[in-house]
Amino acid sequence: MTTENTTAKKRIAIYGGSFNPPHEGHLNVLRHIHQALGADEIWMEFSENPFKDAADYVSLKDRFNMAALLWQSQPDLPLKFTAIGTQTGSNRTIDVLRHCKATHPDHELIWVMGSDSLNDLPQWTAAASLLEEFKIAVLKRDGSPLQPAEMLAAHERTADHFDDPATTGWTVLNVPTGPDISSSFYRAAFAKDPHMQTSAIFTPVANYIRDRGLYL
Repeated sequence: MTTENTTAKKRIAIYGGSFNPPHEGHLNVLRHIHQALGADEIWMEFSENPFKDAADYVSLKDRFNMAALLWQSQPDLPLKFTAIGTQTGSNRTIDVLRHCKATHPDHELIWVMGSDSLNDLPQWTAAASLLEEFKIAVLKRDGSPLQPAEMLAAHERTADHFDDPATTGWTVLNVPTGPDISSSFYRAAFAKDPHMQTSAIFTPVANYIRDRGLYL
C-alpha cells in the first residue's frame, strides 16, 4: 500500500476512544496510523462507553488537556481533538461518520478501530451500513485474533483499497500497536500510588493528573 495521498480530497483518519487518560501507547499508534495511511490529519474522537461506569471518566476538558500535553512530544503529528458524538448527541460510530461526511464533503474519511471492536461490529446498530458507506482500518491487537463473521468477510478488502476513494469496507492496517499498556492500567496505578514513576513522554500528563487529583 502506498502512503502518498493521490486523491484531491483531504485524507482524515478518525481514531476513536475514551483516552481516559491518553498515554504513550495511543501516541505510538497515532504515529503509525499517520505513516501507514498517509493521513493529512488524524482526529482523536473522544467518547465514553455507555456500558462502563460514568464515574470512571474525568471531564472531556481534562482529557483534551492531557492529550495536548502528550502531543508536545510529537508536535509534527497532525492531530485534531474532536468530540463529535458528544456535540451531536450520538456516540454511535455510524452517526459520527455520517455527520463528518455531511459537514466535510471535501474530506476522505477512514475510521480506525481495533480488531477486538471489529469482532463485535456485527452486533452494532447499522453495522452493515457502516461497512457499506465507509473505509475502516483495523489495528490487529494481541490477544484479540480476527474472527470475521459472514457480514465482515463480505466487506474485507486488500490494503490498496485505501488508494481508491470510491471503495468502502475494512482491511487490517499492518502497524505495531506499541507497548502493552492501557488507560485502565494508569487509572489503577494512580489510585494506588499518585507519585508513581512514569516514562518521560507521559510525565507532563502524570503531573497534570497529580495536580488535578484525577483518578484518586
